[in-house]
Amino acid sequence: FFRNAVFVYKLIPAAFVRTLADWAVLWLPGQDGAGRTYLTHREAEAEAKLRRLGADADPTTWTGHPLEEVLRTGASALVSELRPADVAEIRMPEARRELLRQLAPLSWLCVPIPTQGAHGALLLGSASNGRSFGGRDLAVAQELAALIALFLDGKAASERARERAEEAESAQSMLHALLEHVPEGITIAAAPDVHIVHVSRHGQHLIGREEDELRIAAGETAHATTWRIRHPDGRPAHDDELPLTRAVKA
Repeated sequence: FFRNAVFVYKLIPAAFVRTLADWAVLWLPGQDGAGRTYLTHREAEAEAKLRRLGADADPTTWTGHPLEEVLRTGASALVSELRPADVAEIRMPEARRELLRQLAPLSWLCVPIPTQGAHGALLLGSASNGRSFGGRDLAVAQELAALIALFLDGKAASERARERAEEAESAQSMLHALLEHVPEGITIAAAPDVHIVHVSRHGQHLIGREEDELRIAAGETAHATTWRIRHPDGRPAHDDELPLTRAVKA
């Protein structure tokens, strides 16, 4: 499911355009610090302008624009009646401002997407022949933004889990290679019950038994007997006397 995340990101603005707005922009933070933008417009010609407006843009530098405000403050922004003067006051390159004028926004709202990392934002716009957004629209957008945040956090957790699994698999492979070829007798035991999980190939050769025979199930205390360990005078050793047991329990 999370592997199709880009498809979901593209679907989100389209869903809003079909139900609530004339155009929608989903802005998400990227791992390299740059943002990723997914957008759509009800009209194909206007969507081309919207894409030119957002191409290679950094909305965090557009002082006065709702995306900049929300990304900076983390609070929602709603302008029910947008005036041409409001667009003129936005500090952005003139070429982009002209594209924004051509989109003829009448009203817009922007809500944060509060993920566990850097938050994103969802911007909804209404064209001159559309509707004016109000408090109810803002509440709907905020609820949906919270669901988007859950998806993003789930995707991030899934990626972290996959990375940890890959790291663990790599470490296990390295450990296996070491134990197979190191010319030393090495035993690895797990705390707190000192059950043996690995014995190097050379260690198995020294004791004359296979690793499966030398492994001790958790909770059992028969290390000295299984390994046939004795004192110099021939007396059987006790588990509590073994260096491995003493080291783990210490």
